[in-house]
Amino acid sequence: MELAQKLRKLDVFKILPEKKSNFKVWMGQFSPELDFPTETVPTQKYVVTSTPRSGSHFLGHLLYSTGAAGYPIEYFNKRNVPHWKERFPGPHYFREVQKKRTSANGVFGMKLHSEQLSPFRAYCADDPQECLSDYKFIFLTRKDKIAQAVSYSRALQTGSFISDVSEKQAFDYDEMQIEQCLGEIMYGEMAWRKFLSIVPGRTIEIGFEDLRSDPEITMNRIFEFLGIAHGSADLDISFVKQRQSDALNGQYRDRFIEKQQKELC
Repeated sequence: MELAQKLRKLDVFKILPEKKSNFKVWMGQFSPELDFPTETVPTQKYVVTSTPRSGSHFLGHLLYSTGAAGYPIEYFNKRNVPHWKERFPGPHYFREVQKKRTSANGVFGMKLHSEQLSPFRAYCADDPQECLSDYKFIFLTRKDKIAQAVSYSRALQTGSFISDVSEKQAFDYDEMQIEQCLGEIMYGEMAWRKFLSIVPGRTIEIGFEDLRSDPEITMNRIFEFLGIAHGSADLDISFVKQRQSDALNGQYRDRFIEKQQKELC
């Protein structure tokens, strides 16, 4: 079945049946249960370059659910690296990660926030088989940066960075925190634009709003960019994440903008 037909059947914001603890979900990413059935050496690699609350978790799981785009998660998050090294001892542990998380068609993907680029480059310097020039880059952005900052503030306060993790406390309006989140997002995006400017032919820019409103078209663009045959996709609804924002996010967004506009006078 073609990717477009499968996406039409898919409710991309379906609510998952069970909320789980943050720690349980976080540790789940290292499980062999998420490995592909057969070890495969990658022949094609890509990175989802992103900033916090840009929709990268949603995109990553949607790509994984196709069965044809690897499993793009944060392999170089500083909290995650020790767990990968524990599972795959040795100086070139990332080679073993790739074998387990490369789909049968030879595609491997990962996600990086801007602060994770330096650790990845350091790994590349120590592993002659790993090179940034082997990768394509999917630059995921979000037009409404204020909404993104409010979402980031909420995740920091509640501890719920993904939809199937319960919020541990109420979300309160914190203007200073939202402003700090906005600054971090803008800095991260600027850092990515600077880096990606040196690989223009290997980059595609994807908008979160487009992914949310029309996943069929957006996924087709990504698959065409990566050179993945659409017919090989096999979407799995169990990995699709619900939308996390609600009316409170919108109220806090409007409140923040109104306050900032008043200070212009």
